[in-house]
Amino acid sequence: MAANKMNWPFEDQMASIDATVAILTPNEDAIRRAASLQGNSIAKQESEALRVALQKAADNNGKPCAWVEKLIDRSIPLNAISMQPSWGFVVLRDAKTEFSNEDWEVFLQKLETTFFEGVSWLVGGEQINQTRKLFWQDQFVDENDHEGLHRAFQDVVRLSPGLQKQIIQNTFLLITPEVVASFESSSITPWIWAFDTTFDPSAPIQADSVTKFDGRLKVASTSVFTWFYAARKEEIYGMNQFWECAQKQPDQVWKVATELGLYHDPLVSLTK
Repeated sequence: MAANKMNWPFEDQMASIDATVAILTPNEDAIRRAASLQGNSIAKQESEALRVALQKAADNNGKPCAWVEKLIDRSIPLNAISMQPSWGFVVLRDAKTEFSNEDWEVFLQKLETTFFEGVSWLVGGEQINQTRKLFWQDQFVDENDHEGLHRAFQDVVRLSPGLQKQIIQNTFLLITPEVVASFESSSITPWIWAFDTTFDPSAPIQADSVTKFDGRLKVASTSVFTWFYAARKEEIYGMNQFWECAQKQPDQVWKVATELGLYHDPLVSLTK
């Protein structure tokens, strides 16, 4: 039996290749060239089809998601921002975050940067980024006083009757020292507390309540004004289901990325 060609001296291997090419019939050579061209053609077609599909999904003729479209009044010129409806969340501030004005402003700038970044990934984000708002409670609150938190939320809603349509009614946000700290570390996903206003804080506490949903959820700041707002506004899932998803993450933060300006990943938040 002849020795394996791979063990031949280099000169012998090259001579064998030259001999094989030399004895190819015209038909064999044509078949090889045709196969090569066909392979290249198929690869190009697949690549072009993928490019077209991605482009179509990315711009969808420039139309935003349905929930984004609801936030834009097309009867008003898009450049008349002050006339466009506002939308967003009520946000409360825990008393333990009473820092110096300078430190508080630094935190607010970081918070705003992440909010802006998240919305800017959406088709239509340029428009709704200019109309999103946080509606603040004037007084400090105690994060451990759940009843007080809910009263403070209702106070803001009651005093803003003209904004009730776009203010999320089933959720409010809370700034605590833990939230502020998440914006100061590059190794932690910046997040904010979100509270479910439909959660009953007086319900019997489970013996293992440490591992149970207690009406609040850590939400990545880049997801707050995107898929979190959309899912809560449409009331598609209960926040306890978001909480269950978040517990599977190392930081236990609920976060959803935007894909191609129109979609979200992972698919855990929105189905319509």
